[in-house]
Amino acid sequence: MLPLGLRANLIIYLAVLLFAAMGLIDVVVTMAAQHVLLRAEKQKITGLLAVAGMKYRAAADRDPDPVLTGLLTSGPDRAAWLLHLGLVDASGTRHGLWGHADGPWAGPLAQLAARTMDQDEVQADFFGSTWGVFKPEPQVLLMAAPRPGDGGPAGVVVAASLLEPVYQDLRRLQAILLIYMGINGLVLTLVGFRRFHTVILKPIKRLVKAAEESRSEEVLAFGPGTDKSEFGRLSTSLNQMLRRIGRDKERLEDMVRSLEAANRQLHQAHAKILRAEKLAVAGRLSAGIAHEIGNPVSIVMGYLDLLQQQGLSEEERREFLQRSQAEVNRIHDIIARLLDLARPSPEKRRPLSVHQTVGRVVELVRGHPLMAGIEMAIDTAAACDTVMADADQLHQVLLNLFLNAADAVAGRPGQGRIAIATGNPQPCGPDSAQAMIRVAVTDNGVGIPADRLALVFDPFFSTKDPGRGTGLGLSVSLMIIEAHGGSLTVDSRPGQGAAFTVELPLINHQG
Repeated sequence: MLPLGLRANLIIYLAVLLFAAMGLIDVVVTMAAQHVLLRAEKQKITGLLAVAGMKYRAAADRDPDPVLTGLLTSGPDRAAWLLHLGLVDASGTRHGLWGHADGPWAGPLAQLAARTMDQDEVQADFFGSTWGVFKPEPQVLLMAAPRPGDGGPAGVVVAASLLEPVYQDLRRLQAILLIYMGINGLVLTLVGFRRFHTVILKPIKRLVKAAEESRSEEVLAFGPGTDKSEFGRLSTSLNQMLRRIGRDKERLEDMVRSLEAANRQLHQAHAKILRAEKLAVAGRLSAGIAHEIGNPVSIVMGYLDLLQQQGLSEEERREFLQRSQAEVNRIHDIIARLLDLARPSPEKRRPLSVHQTVGRVVELVRGHPLMAGIEMAIDTAAACDTVMADADQLHQVLLNLFLNAADAVAGRPGQGRIAIATGNPQPCGPDSAQAMIRVAVTDNGVGIPADRLALVFDPFFSTKDPGRGTGLGLSVSLMIIEAHGGSLTVDSRPGQGAAFTVELPLINHQG
């Protein structure tokens, strides 16, 4: 079903247009009728003036002609429209033939008579104002005509006619026209709406119904469109569009399936890269920590030799066993950290303290032989440090930055320095927006040449000697940080060290 609003709007538009058109026609017809009636009134007065001039018998005879008087007094209205009929002779003397000559129009009528005497031709003018049909109109028609005499005009016949009867006739005509307009407009509106309904609304209804009931597998949802009308062409166009939509839908479904497969492959490749880099970092750590494990093993073996000796007291045996247990626990902790680092784990983000992660990384690398002789400075000054992150991945990033810094200062024994500092670039109060935490790992090593600075995050690019790295550490770290909505940047000058800065969005702005 078509909405009722469309039908109502069609009826309203048709009615408004029809009544507006008929209203304009009414104005034109009324104004034309008014013009015709005024011209007829002038012709009537002109004829009356001619008859009056001929019937006025002699200049000495001042009595009205009985024939003229009979004409004016006969009929149902007894010449109620005629205010005055008179004669002005050549000497300027006025002679009244009908009505009164002292109305407010007397002055303008006398001026009109004088102008007629001078110009020797019929003159007409209007006086006063009254309401016509659409606007104010003249109230009185003034006319004057010369009365021929020997050698020139013997006088002027004048008349003042009231125009109100003309306007009354027009208003009666207007009332008839308005009734006709109402009936005609109503009939034409209903006829026009019925025609519109047949020619436009029904085809639209059929198209809407076909569109609502159509399915993607349908080939011709809107009918063949065999007629030559606009709706036939519209049906043909809609069918063509439906075919294109069906083909595009199939291509889109194929593309979605391809993208899903590519996305799965990308996730698998990403997981493999992360796994490879974690194993590389674990290998670098295990290579340096091997003799870290060897020292407690040697201590344990020494205590075992002592326990085999005779003459030890029970208290000494218990002390040697406790020390051996402590060294074994130390070995267990080192191995557990390596296993946690190398073990594949699914990404699991949760609220995480950056400061605690920094502390665990520092604890892990503090006893590494690579850190021997390197001064470490820790400054956790950030007021807010809670982020939504994967603990293993963030741990991997910071550990990689530490080991890279250690490699950079390895050539400066006794002078190497690594600093890690946190801070908030913007205030992190409850009203702050886009608050971040910044973690900077700075070293005083050899630095990175300017021509290589833009390449440090490229996969497989490395400034280390062959065999000392995969070239994926910084690339994977950048990928991890950007996946967390943050950024990883580098600033370095040759001979003055390098600074790697991590920025991550905070989830807790309360401090």
